[in-house]
Amino acid sequence: MQVNTKLNILIMPNSLYTFRGGERFVLELAVRLKDRFNITIANPVSRLDARNVSRAELERLYDLRGVSIVDLPCMSRRAKVFDREPYAMRALTPLGAIKLARLVKNSDLVYEVSINPMILASVLAAAKLFNKKMIQGVHNFAVYESLTSRSGWQPAAFNSAIGRIHYFHTVSRRDSKMLSSKFGAKVYRIPNPIFRKRTAVRNGKGFECVFVGRFDKSQKGIDLLCEIIENVLPRNRKITFSLVGDGGDATDMVKELCRRYPKNVRLRGFLTGGNLDDAYGSASVLILTSRVETFPMVLLEAQSHGLPSIAFDIDGPNELITGRKQGRLVRGFDTNAFADCILSYYNLWLKKNQYLRLKRQIADEAYARYGADRIVNQISKMFKDVIG
Repeated sequence: MQVNTKLNILIMPNSLYTFRGGERFVLELAVRLKDRFNITIANPVSRLDARNVSRAELERLYDLRGVSIVDLPCMSRRAKVFDREPYAMRALTPLGAIKLARLVKNSDLVYEVSINPMILASVLAAAKLFNKKMIQGVHNFAVYESLTSRSGWQPAAFNSAIGRIHYFHTVSRRDSKMLSSKFGAKVYRIPNPIFRKRTAVRNGKGFECVFVGRFDKSQKGIDLLCEIIENVLPRNRKITFSLVGDGGDATDMVKELCRRYPKNVRLRGFLTGGNLDDAYGSASVLILTSRVETFPMVLLEAQSHGLPSIAFDIDGPNELITGRKQGRLVRGFDTNAFADCILSYYNLWLKKNQYLRLKRQIADEAYARYGADRIVNQISKMFKDVIG
């Protein structure tokens, strides 16, 4: 009789059904590691979560056979985080806490990706109770802002919880440096990977700028995006903008922009799978107007399609745009300079063969640096190192 000797890994994301970058990372990782480990995803679910996909849709998008997903019921309320848009603050219900305790007890390692304070406290308590190792995945800006500012999630309590964690996985240089200097924890710096299979890059029929993200002002800078579009279109009506996403406090701004420029600004809504690939594949340049980021998945996805990218010079984008071949970094949230970069790329795009060569070079470098096989192997090694 064959004995199952695979280690049991419990992964805790934010709600999978919101299906943002972090949730896609968890699902892709689970699919690629299920042959090496027994993977269980503990999925916090509350009534305030944005339901962008259903369970059936997840199973259509990913081969989840062999991956166990357990929904944990949560209570939730809306609260502002770091003076930004309202966020669903979750806490496990008694039934959710019991389910979590059972999952932690049966695991060899807990990989916690959610940074919701009450969820984090529950995971820490269960890991301590059953003497389990835990890795905190730092995939967004929340830990950095909590440890460096006085606004947000009752920093003293949250920071105290972070201080009790012995292992961290960071994707950015900024977070790795901060955690290494502040705590005596072991920090693994492993960047996000490109999960999609490589396909041939192409030039679209027209020059199209694509934006992919949530429509909020405080993080994604949708007000800056609208200023940039208002600056570009009076100067060149041959440029179009494809806006992919939904949610956030600036959705009305986006809809008004589409109403004013129906021929040049198109609202694509929330896209997944092949539809999202098509949005990248038909575009000429990615525009990222965020005020704060960590290691943006949209930039990786864009580079995998060969897209040059324009972003403000902030932590995260400046780790992915490291040369002029890959794109442009604009300082100081200067929307005029950002618009000038778009117009400059339009002029370069007119030289079609040269632009296609540029896109191929961008894709080549992206897969060389962030190919999934190499980075997933690093994450697998991290799990085994921590279990020890």
